[in-house]
Amino acid sequence: MERQNISSTQPDDLIRQARKQQSQIDWISTRLEKAENSGFTNLNKDQILTESKSLI
Repeated sequence: MERQNISSTQPDDLIRQARKQQSQIDWISTRLEKAENSGFTNLNKDQILTESKSLI
């Protein structure tokens, strides 16, 4: 008899979490593009991302 995985997370919750994460990613991406285009910084997306991750 095969073992079945028991998940405490409902599929709907996983979908909701994924959508929230994607929403946050989209927001950050938009902010980075605006900053790059405004001339506020000379850093590109990857440099900004690397710098922000190092601060966490």
